[in-house]
Amino acid sequence: MYSFKELLNLPEEEQINLGTIFTANEIAQQPEIWIKTSQIVIQNRKEIKAFLSKSGVYSENEMNIYLTGAGSSEFVGNAVAPFLQKAFNRPVTSVPTTDFITQPDYYLMNNKKNLVVSIGRSGNSPESVATYNKTKEYNPSAMQVNLCCNKDSEMLRLTEKDENTLNIILPEETNDSSLVMTSSYTSMALALLALPFLDDVAKFEKYTQMASKAAQKILENDTETVRTFICRETDRILYLGTAELKGCAQESRLKSQEMTDGRILSDFNSYLGLRHGPQVFANKTSLVIAYLSSDPKRRLFEIDLLKEMQEKEQGADYLFVCDKKDKAIQSLKGQILEVFPGGDSLPDAFNILPYVLIGQLNGLFKSIQIGHKPDSPSISGTINRVVQDVSIY
Repeated sequence: MYSFKELLNLPEEEQINLGTIFTANEIAQQPEIWIKTSQIVIQNRKEIKAFLSKSGVYSENEMNIYLTGAGSSEFVGNAVAPFLQKAFNRPVTSVPTTDFITQPDYYLMNNKKNLVVSIGRSGNSPESVATYNKTKEYNPSAMQVNLCCNKDSEMLRLTEKDENTLNIILPEETNDSSLVMTSSYTSMALALLALPFLDDVAKFEKYTQMASKAAQKILENDTETVRTFICRETDRILYLGTAELKGCAQESRLKSQEMTDGRILSDFNSYLGLRHGPQVFANKTSLVIAYLSSDPKRRLFEIDLLKEMQEKEQGADYLFVCDKKDKAIQSLKGQILEVFPGGDSLPDAFNILPYVLIGQLNGLFKSIQIGHKPDSPSISGTINRVVQDVSIY
């Protein structure tokens, strides 16, 4: 099988035949695209801050913030919600649009201020459009943010003249051509992580640069470690993460499912959550990818679970993805991928960006190994780039 660098350097026709011309290049472009994304937010920070202020985000009054999306877009919300909740000191709830539109009255109470953030690559999915319309119907005074990667989206057409809606449109390159979301996922996550830093742009730029350099390091130095690990024989893959990194694990699980067309079983969980039943998923042939927190206290819980799994002989091999290795990690059996071996670490919310590249690369390599095309892996046509045939009631 080709290495990642070889995939990128293949003649265009061969990349098309392999089905990697979009996915591989969209994975590779992320370090550069994050810088572009950060600049869009920074350039528009006054408008964004004014809108958030109007929405009540900075007030002491009660309000709800909902992050909505479907599939990978939902998982963006799941990953960043814990960080935003702490930063804004108010409830931030990630709700899939697929739940929001079937029971909008569960979320949109007229006696409370609501800010609904729509997260979407295409901005054309029926559920995204319905979430906007349902919000208008059930809570007309609610403020909405449309975070999107497509400047020609239906969502933008609907909302561009709505004074209660803010549109944040990311660089054109984030609108992935592949069926699977890569650049779009990480760039939308980064745009949301920027919101608490509108008055501290220097710190946000520092974190973005660190994440970009870490991802570049992975792409230049670690892709062979990932390829060798994921391409061993297995029937299932398990991803683990805590807090924001649980959302990262969830997105990684989806990459493995999508790009193998469901042929390889994949699951995700938190370290503590795994013990409560789902631990049975990990058998002796499983590959376990452990996203380890940069928070020392969180890591104690994580190491305990990993030790327990290895004592029970669960998992054929382990890949520990961490900011820096320590004695506890080195005491475990498996391979270690250090993301920041010689420098400062990032908060876990920003670790989402470089860490999720491991999940993206896993899906890419496994898809090629089993003879699928990562750009359009659904041989059966079960899934599409933009969901189809959804009736809204």
